[in-house]
Amino acid sequence: EWTVHCVGPNTPDDLNFGGAWTLVHDSLSWPEYTELIKSIDIGLSLMSTPHTSYPPLDLVAAGSQVVTNDWRGKTGLDVYGPRLIVAEPTVDALAAALGVAEERSRNGTVDSGAPEILTRTWSEQLAEVVARLAAEYGRV
Repeated sequence: EWTVHCVGPNTPDDLNFGGAWTLVHDSLSWPEYTELIKSIDIGLSLMSTPHTSYPPLDLVAAGSQVVTNDWRGKTGLDVYGPRLIVAEPTVDALAAALGVAEERSRNGTVDSGAPEILTRTWSEQLAEVVARLAAEYGRV
């Protein structure tokens, strides 16, 4: 009932996800990547760094739910809305978070709109920062 898409160079093509149909995408053009993420219901994107990386944000902006891991310094992710589910980087916690996402998908309680923070222009996004820099340092 699941199709698992694995994206990235050098991804083994013999991965087993318990009988799920698995498709490996070694390399995608931007248009291909955009089309793929628009078709994803639930994404799993793990990163052992204090930042989210782009794939989880791309998926959330495209309307997917995304499970990602927490990490020291990786805070404030609630601004991206409830479709970005952050779990401890353990098998049990990640499996539970995927279960939450799967349940939301099944019962139709997923809001598919992109969070405002991901739809603003660069000018809108940086307006407050530029204003604070101008106030602090003069001309920017």
